Amino acid sequence: MAEIAALGRDVLARLDGQRDAAAQVQRKAFITLIAAPAAALIPASLAAVWIFRTQIQSPLHRLKATMQALADDRLDETVPFGAALPAIEGSPRTNVPSPWLRDR
Repeated sequence: MAEIAALGRDVLARLDGQRDAAAQVQRKAFITLIAAPAAALIPASLAAVWIFRTQIQSPLHRLKATMQALADDRLDETVPFGAALPAIEGSPRTNVPSPWLRDR
């Protein structure tokens, strides 16, 4: 009877060890598969917002303001990057004649 009880305690101790090991593996898997990628999404999302605001939204707002000024007959407004127009228009890849070069 004592041997059976000792064998039972030994089996229970092994099962407790296996349960603890499985819980530890589960915690590591959670960190590896869920927490780490979620933490990486935060800086990636911030970078995407920064790129959108600085590289897309701000130039579009400047272009809108310039177009609105031209529509309001404020022709003294400076067109952003307007100095680059002749270089772009004279490019060998340009197949369409520029309406800005007609008067020249």
